[in-house]
Amino acid sequence: MNVVAAPIEGSHRWGALGLVIADARRRQRNRRTVLTAAAMVAASVLVVLRLETPTAGTSQPVAIPAACSLLSDGLVVHLFQSRMAYKYSQAGNRECTWAGFPFASHAGQQRVDVTITPVGRARFKRSAAFSLVPAWAGGPFVHVGSRPVRGLGDTAYWNAHTGELAVIFHGTAIYVESTFLMNPLAQEETVARTVITRLKR
Repeated sequence: MNVVAAPIEGSHRWGALGLVIADARRRQRNRRTVLTAAAMVAASVLVVLRLETPTAGTSQPVAIPAACSLLSDGLVVHLFQSRMAYKYSQAGNRECTWAGFPFASHAGQQRVDVTITPVGRARFKRSAAFSLVPAWAGGPFVHVGSRPVRGLGDTAYWNAHTGELAVIFHGTAIYVESTFLMNPLAQEETVARTVITRLKR
């Protein structure tokens, strides 16, 4: 089995702009990590409370599936229009990365990242409606707004600066990022709709 190097953080754009985008993506991932950690703590507390005070006839909360089970390998190959090299999970199976093989002609590789976590709508909007990014590499941070995406989940936002699609569906936030896809927004929408279909089961 061939060992493939881990994906390199960055963008399809190089130079100073690439560094700005990479930094913005890291900051967004940090914000998602905070939301995920808070959700996991809240879920743990809820489980303890339910165990301590069982109530007859109450329904159990719907479990969120492992992130790496949300997309088929065939869909990822279709998105990449090329072979998939590997996938791996992190953040307690709340985040999954699917990666292609490194390009032969230049640095980088195709990648799709999906993060799912329970979150309230108000908190989701505060997190997804804008991104705090540096004006230039090493420069001051500015707010960059995300634009709404209609007809996707309950509420959805696309941030063209970082290339992230954020969707909330019935209390579950879905964050999709990609690298080196031909049509990022359309293909990330396909990913989000696939995840929503999986959550409906």
